Amino acid sequence: MLAQAKAEHADSQAYEIASSYALRGDKNEAFKWLNRASDNREPSIIPIKQDPILRNLRDDPRFDELVRKLKLPE
Repeated sequence: MLAQAKAEHADSQAYEIASSYALRGDKNEAFKWLNRASDNREPSIIPIKQDPILRNLRDDPRFDELVRKLKLPE
């Protein structure tokens, strides 16, 4: 299902794909897709700081970098 989502929805649901990778514990792929969601300006990325699915990414420096890139309030 993930491969199908990537093939069919990479430009519109990158945040959801990133969430799937985060759940699997694959941080590198999760950040790759979170950055893509940011580049795509997907509205679903706005609550990134509160999303419990991404909890395991918050201690990674890339998470803070992404929040700064998104210009979300601290």
